Amino acid sequence: MVAAAAGWAYARFLDRQVRGRSEEEPPLSQGYLRGLNLLLDDETDKALEMFVRMIATDDEALDTHFALGSLFRRRGELDRAIRIHQNILARPDLSTAQRHSALFALGEDYLRAGLMDRAESLFRQVAEQAEDPEPALGRLVGILENLGEWEQAITVRREMEKVSGERQDVPVAHYCCELAERALTNGEPRAARGWLKKAQRARRALPRGAIIRARLAEQEGDGALAWRLLSEVVRSSPALLPEILPDLHRLAARREDLAALDALLRPLLSTADAPGVAYAAITCDLLDPPVLEEALVALLTGDDTLASLVDAPALAEASGEARRQLLERMAGGLRRLVQRGPRYRCGACGHHGQRMSWQCPDCRSWDTIRATATLPLETVLVAPPRR
Repeated sequence: MVAAAAGWAYARFLDRQVRGRSEEEPPLSQGYLRGLNLLLDDETDKALEMFVRMIATDDEALDTHFALGSLFRRRGELDRAIRIHQNILARPDLSTAQRHSALFALGEDYLRAGLMDRAESLFRQVAEQAEDPEPALGRLVGILENLGEWEQAITVRREMEKVSGERQDVPVAHYCCELAERALTNGEPRAARGWLKKAQRARRALPRGAIIRARLAEQEGDGALAWRLLSEVVRSSPALLPEILPDLHRLAARREDLAALDALLRPLLSTADAPGVAYAAITCDLLDPPVLEEALVALLTGDDTLASLVDAPALAEASGEARRQLLERMAGGLRRLVQRGPRYRCGACGHHGQRMSWQCPDCRSWDTIRATATLPLETVLVAPPRR
């Protein structure tokens, strides 16, 4: 705060030097100097009172008042930030741009304070009136996402598209998927189908939409369609295998055709996605069909460090039921190891977490989180928390 006020004072000093103002011009506001002294003495409330009184009289320091409000917000002193911005708005001589800036700043205060309804109202007002509505639309869509107001969020995204010229198909498709999942939870398959069609129109190649359509098809008794949809997800997005392997296994077992699942996954063993097959087998606790067992053995024996930890020679010598039991025991240990570390990572910002989410909780990007498909061996050296 001291830096902000001092910067404003220095700017005024330079302005007088450049323009050659006369010595008769009033000196730098003594109110600001007293306010700075109060801040230095940690008498924040008294300083705030002084700055608030000056808002109505000091035309040249309006930018400084905005800066002070922002600083209060960053410090978490939201009541003070709100009061400053409300007093700025109370000035009758604000220009249109200044008024929009004050409304936006106050909306930021309310948003930080968790007053979503008030923040939403202010951002809508700025979005409708400001010359550049994009920042307000961005804040507004974030609020609607947090509130789960997906239909309104679709409308705002399309407005953002018109303003910025950037396509918003990915988030809009995910909003439709959110609505489809809500409809399925509420026992409304027809509504779910409608939202899935809208998601497909917004973004045809969206794995999440295919996964939801597959689950809807399975509920309606169309296992063949569910299998086709999930098979396509495996081919287009093999990183999602840990999320859909149980569904694929259930569908194949119901048809007594685990060989079809083996044939679907086997081509992945010769690609960079092979460790992901083993990771899916570990996390989903599945070793049938044989391709899953082979992927796990390749993982256990392909790395010298891991091979020494799991006793790879014993695995090589074992056969039949003994080998199977040894693999199950190893897979169980690795599964407990995986559960102790972060299982998912955002490809956009690097956020790590334990649960799958279609939207990153940090950077708020969509469809960027995938299973890490790695074994966090460093957690072996960390003692588990005591219960």
